[in-house]
Amino acid sequence: MNTTPHVTFLGPPGATFSHDAYRICTKRFGGPEVITSGSFKNYLQPHDNEHILPLVGAHGGYGVIAMETQAECRVTESVDSFIDLVKLYESSEQCPFIVAGAINMRISFHLMVNASVPSPSFNKIDKVIAHPKALGACSHMLNTLAIDSIPLKEGNGEAARRIAEDPAYKHHAVLGPKSASETYGLRILRNNCENEEAVTTFFFITPKDYPVCVAAHNRVLIAFKIPQNYPGALVDILLSYKKHGINMIDIHSRGRGSKVFDFGLQFEVPYDQILAFKRAFEESRKFMSEHIVFGPFQTINV
Repeated sequence: MNTTPHVTFLGPPGATFSHDAYRICTKRFGGPEVITSGSFKNYLQPHDNEHILPLVGAHGGYGVIAMETQAECRVTESVDSFIDLVKLYESSEQCPFIVAGAINMRISFHLMVNASVPSPSFNKIDKVIAHPKALGACSHMLNTLAIDSIPLKEGNGEAARRIAEDPAYKHHAVLGPKSASETYGLRILRNNCENEEAVTTFFFITPKDYPVCVAAHNRVLIAFKIPQNYPGALVDILLSYKKHGINMIDIHSRGRGSKVFDFGLQFEVPYDQILAFKRAFEESRKFMSEHIVFGPFQTINV
């Protein structure tokens, strides 16, 4: 029986920023290689970002998930998937995985077409297909070219595969990483299509027994439920972090229905504030019921 751990990220392998990020994470933090050929394949492909954590929870192993972009802010389905964990697990101890580290990765979007499309090709493009975040990050170029776009939650790698393999998409273009052109033999029409410098933050998901790295720059994500919906319920929680000088960088809510909400909070926690954060969390947790804490874990610029 093969015991090689599973690996989950938005694919297909060799054609996405998520795979590029996974390679970097394994170099910085460790982790298994991705096996996509032979008698055993350890790669699990989610339908979209929202299904990455459920796959890791069900099958174990490692993964990478895009959490936010500099150009387009949070990746909502990724944050939602962390918040949804409080429906499955009552505490951090019950959650079967952790976040062992994160990277802020500079990315560049390239406009690519099927290699059979004649050159020059801009007037041969019917539409541009890509992840919604990619389309937003490259909106200036798309407006200049006056080409319609199609958002695809499955990601830029899946868009590249369709353009290369599906005749229905032969005259479409894709925005994505250079690796997609190499994997699928696409031709690059334009490099660096982003409106401005593009950086995406990826979380590195690992089994619970994996060592968590902390350094000068760290992050924490807390997913939690408030047991009673009363005026100022969330404020009572947030005041604890203000009191201890902890910088909150993101807040997101997820409705359960009947005016009940689960929440996700993200914090910057420098090394010299880790103890202050722990004190703030101990004060705030009395206003929570279910809660899962990820971090502090190191965040690296690459």
